[in-house]
Amino acid sequence: VTALADIEDEAQRMHGVVGNMLRLSRPEHRQPIELEPVLLSRVIAEAVRRHTARFPQSRVKVRDAETAPPVLGNEDYLLQVLENLLSNAAKYAGVGGSIEVDVTMRSNNAQVAVLDRGPGIVHERRKHIFEPFVRLNRPGEERDGLGLGLPICRLLMRAQDGDVTVTDRPGGGSIFSFTVPLAPDPEALSVM
Repeated sequence: VTALADIEDEAQRMHGVVGNMLRLSRPEHRQPIELEPVLLSRVIAEAVRRHTARFPQSRVKVRDAETAPPVLGNEDYLLQVLENLLSNAAKYAGVGGSIEVDVTMRSNNAQVAVLDRGPGIVHERRKHIFEPFVRLNRPGEERDGLGLGLPICRLLMRAQDGDVTVTDRPGGGSIFSFTVPLAPDPEALSVM
């Protein structure tokens, strides 16, 4: 029964990836998405659950997600972005590598960072990693993927008035972060 549930989860994930890719790939077919309040803590918990089902050896530590206020976004898009960033971290950090998810509140947005201790990204290649079909393999390395995950993540986040960035992690590794606007305060909305 667990194997069937895992297969169903993976099939739904792939269906979502393909659907979003098709929807966002051609400017003439892009439709504005409806943004709504989303509980970031729930999205992070579900992404980590799915990630550990796919990568049982992966260890993910989550910080400060429980206290995050709602954000204004699309729950499916946020889940897809976070799943992709976790998957990339697992691929590049190696089997059993430690991954951290850190949530930071800013004045008008939330920043979710996925930190790994992988090899990092060569600076010359960094400006190209959000382009389609660019892979981060170093010479002699073979990793799964087509090089579409990060470009799709960027499209999904920009559709939600956010973005995805990458920086070096002090001590080695990478930090992939995305920002998403905070949801308006329900009390402020009722006064308006």
